[in-house]
Amino acid sequence: MERFLRGFFWAWTLLSRIPLPYGLGSGPPAAGIAVFFPIVGILFGLGAWAVYTGIRTFLPEGPARALVLVAWYLLSGGLHLDGFADTVDAWGGGGTREEVLRIMRDPHVGALGVAGVVLLLVVKVAALWALPSRIVGPALVVIGATGRWAPVYAAWRYPSARREGLGSVTREGIGVFKLVVATGVVALASGTVAGSVGLLGSAVGMGAAILGALAIARWLGGHTGDTYGFLVEVTEVVVLLALAGVRAPSAMH
Repeated sequence: MERFLRGFFWAWTLLSRIPLPYGLGSGPPAAGIAVFFPIVGILFGLGAWAVYTGIRTFLPEGPARALVLVAWYLLSGGLHLDGFADTVDAWGGGGTREEVLRIMRDPHVGALGVAGVVLLLVVKVAALWALPSRIVGPALVVIGATGRWAPVYAAWRYPSARREGLGSVTREGIGVFKLVVATGVVALASGTVAGSVGLLGSAVGMGAAILGALAIARWLGGHTGDTYGFLVEVTEVVVLLALAGVRAPSAMH
């Protein structure tokens, strides 16, 4: 149990900007912490669901959904969004592998990265808006879990593109068993909160994550913490679009 809690606390500290009390999550990272990423995503989703429910008591749907997206990024401190922007910048400006990695290490965000973030958020807001109000809360849990499954898969399947950084820490200790456990956690959470629609959304998101991880590995020869963030964001968008696509026909009748 102590080993389990240590891994979870470290995963929470890595992915969240909400500090844990009593120094929990400090010290050297535990091996295999990536298996806890979907659990952290589920907690993010439940927290955002609670925020959405509270805001809806005194604001209309539009502001409530916009503010819940703000809360979503406050939970992570924009960690994955930063990785998305850096990956887009590197894709647009790096001619060689060395240049790509150098751009990813640069703390500044270029014009292409900013444009990518804006477009990503526009699509995310549009997809979130297309959902019926009763599915918004469950959808947050599904995207939280499935989005954070993406780096678990990439860490298991592909090597780290460099020896230091978040990418190398994430893939340490990840084997088939832990990937299966992470997948089971996502399926259980998605099916519990959203039924067959949630399972479908998570399956589509996982498929997108697998294809995205393959494309990045062929481009870069492996993955970094930034590309993990890119996968999280893209997977979340794909899940939201899948859920919106499933719900749109029923909403028309």
